[in-house]
Amino acid sequence: VVYRDRSKDEIRDIYYSRYIDSNWTEPLPIHNDGWEINGCPVNGPNVDSYGDNVVVSWFSASNGRPKVNLKFSTDNGRSFGDKILLDNVNNSPIGRVDVEFINPDEVIISWLSTVEGKGKLLMRKISTQGKIGDIKVIDEVSTDRSTGFPQIEKFNNEIFISWTDNSQQNKRVKITKIPISSI
Repeated sequence: VVYRDRSKDEIRDIYYSRYIDSNWTEPLPIHNDGWEINGCPVNGPNVDSYGDNVVVSWFSASNGRPKVNLKFSTDNGRSFGDKILLDNVNNSPIGRVDVEFINPDEVIISWLSTVEGKGKLLMRKISTQGKIGDIKVIDEVSTDRSTGFPQIEKFNNEIFISWTDNSQQNKRVKITKIPISSI
């Protein structure tokens, strides 16, 4: 399980615990971001696995800088590699991440960000070896909480992504499919 922890000093870093032999392991930090915030951020982590490979993505605004991060494990979550920063410095990510393995060695991650003053739904491919693909803009979106958390799923050779569109009077769910080969 992966979750946003809360220390007595209001540090809101991401922790994980594994269920082994009917017992939970001692919680460990995915990464010590040191995000101090006196409130509950709506942004939680996202996790996916493929065989022994595990990926965790999360949003943090530690040191006053919003960012979307990711870490891989190749040993079924016993340990995690280096943190990978996913959003460009020129963007202002707001998080709401989702991550999905598309094969044993690559994932797709989506998140919301503000790009040139407009809300955008972004997507990027990353390999377990740390190779980072280009950021793809999926659509312009509202940055309001009512936009919710976009969801991605792989089916055959395509990625389906859904999100709440609140740009009109009535909210609606939008869905698009993207060939994996184009990401």
